Amino acid sequence: MGEIDANDSVMFNAAMMRSDEEKLASVFVGDPVERQGKIYFTIRAFDDEGNFTIERRFSEFEALRKAFASRLCGMYIPKIPKSSFFGDSKDLKFLQERSFHLEQFLKKVLRLPYLLQSGELKVFVRPDQQLVDKEGIVVEIVKQIEMLPEQTIEMLSYRIKSITRFEQNITSVTSKDMETQSA
Repeated sequence: MGEIDANDSVMFNAAMMRSDEEKLASVFVGDPVERQGKIYFTIRAFDDEGNFTIERRFSEFEALRKAFASRLCGMYIPKIPKSSFFGDSKDLKFLQERSFHLEQFLKKVLRLPYLLQSGELKVFVRPDQQLVDKEGIVVEIVKQIEMLPEQTIEMLSYRIKSITRFEQNITSVTSKDMETQSA
């Protein structure tokens, strides 16, 4: 899981020749599989490190979106499908529909530079396999996302400026400044 095998080399080579727009559009979410009573969705995509195939649970998508929303206040964050408390969450039609909406979520995320280049997305896609708990078990993705450094105003400002290439200095606006501009 998460590694490239020999069968992926053709897909990898084809992805290397794509434009950035095509790379972003090539994300796939589907092939839901149940393991130990939990549903995992397969994600196939391409990033700076190459082609990858990973599996993620719906709760991990929720954790990613929650982290974006709490750490990037005021920025647009795409929505994900709601959790299902009713009906059969293991029904094939339901899972296919959920896969489609999760794929749309990721495509929107990948089109937004402040999300595409974020630490949150990096942890979601390529979590730190060296980060282990006291028992030597790799720390879950949700926990790794929660462990990211606290977002400060300075970090958020730097992040927005560096990603959007916003060069203008933001200064305090006084009522006198407002009067000058309206005149």
